[in-house]
Amino acid sequence: MNILENQAAGINNEIQLTDAMARLMQNQKFYAYEYEGKDYDCGSKLGYFEAVLAYAKDHSEIGEQARSMIKRFSQ
Repeated sequence: MNILENQAAGINNEIQLTDAMARLMQNQKFYAYEYEGKDYDCGSKLGYFEAVLAYAKDHSEIGEQARSMIKRFSQ
């Protein structure tokens, strides 16, 4: 996306993808996909941690160990 090269920094002095997307929509068609499920704010440390925990607890290979670990830390 060439538009990102000219995107001014936004919140926390970061380039915000959503700001660039809004600019892009002004000049061309823009498509989106609406999905079902939970979304996580991986732009924050706590949001990323929540996403990792949610993924790990349901993972077919490590889910049992992850749930056990979560239980241990919650006591």
